[in-house]
Amino acid sequence: MITGACTNRCVFCYHHSIDAKNDPRSKHLYELRFSLSYEDFCKIVDMAYDARVPHIHIVGNWRTFFYIMIDILKMIDYVIEKYGKVSFQTNFNKKLFEKKDI
Repeated sequence: MITGACTNRCVFCYHHSIDAKNDPRSKHLYELRFSLSYEDFCKIVDMAYDARVPHIHIVGNWRTFFYIMIDILKMIDYVIEKYGKVSFQTNFNKKLFEKKDI
C-alpha cells in the first residue's frame, strides 16, 4: 500500500475491510495511518523487478491520489521506467489527469 488515507471499505482490502478488522492476522493493520515514501516505493519496485514479478498494478481511490498526487505521478513514471508499462485503476477525477496531460 502507498498510503492509509483511503476511507473506502472494499471487501477485498486487507487494510480497511471488516474482515481485516476481525482477522487476528491483519487486525494490527486495520486503519493504520501511514504514507509510503517515494524512495521506499522505488525500493519495493526494484525488489519486485529483481524477483521477476511480471507487472505492477497500482490501485487507489481519489482520496489516495489527492493526498499524494505529486508522488503518485512520480511512482507511476518510475514503474514505467523500470517495466516499460504500468497499470492502475482509480476513481480519481479524469479531468485532473487530462488537465495535466497524463
